[in-house]
Amino acid sequence: MMRNDQFLKKLGCSGSSRFIDKVIRVFIILVYFLSISGVSIPSVQAQETGLDYVKANTTITGMLTGFTAQFPEVIPEDVVTVGYYINSRITLGKALPEGTQVTFDRDGNVFGPYTLEGTGPFWYTVIIGGTLGNSAAFDHTYDNATENYSITLTGRILNKLTQH
Repeated sequence: MMRNDQFLKKLGCSGSSRFIDKVIRVFIILVYFLSISGVSIPSVQAQETGLDYVKANTTITGMLTGFTAQFPEVIPEDVVTVGYYINSRITLGKALPEGTQVTFDRDGNVFGPYTLEGTGPFWYTVIIGGTLGNSAAFDHTYDNATENYSITLTGRILNKLTQH
């Protein structure tokens, strides 16, 4: 069996190649000792951000007349410390018929009726009379939070729905 230095001589490698060979062996030995000592070696993988986690783990279920938003058990610290705000954006596929009124019920708090002109986008806080600045801070009050909503449409839309 050929030793490393004999192999390097056959390839015509000089002392600098031997130095690289020794560095590689030291590196391999270091990795081996780290692996058996229980110290974790950082992996080169894309990490999920806290915001990605929140998006993937927030569920909205139900229908227009009653739906629930369920947030993750814990809002990740990077989301909280960055200072994100939460709001709901509504975009309609088609403008509501003229005279249609929209009422929102969020956990028993009723807001409306309001008239929405066009298709939006509409921000929830703006619809109910506030500004985007009234958006809630996305902090640990949302840990495992559940929000229950219903949206009621009244006025001309009922006439359109019953005519079909």
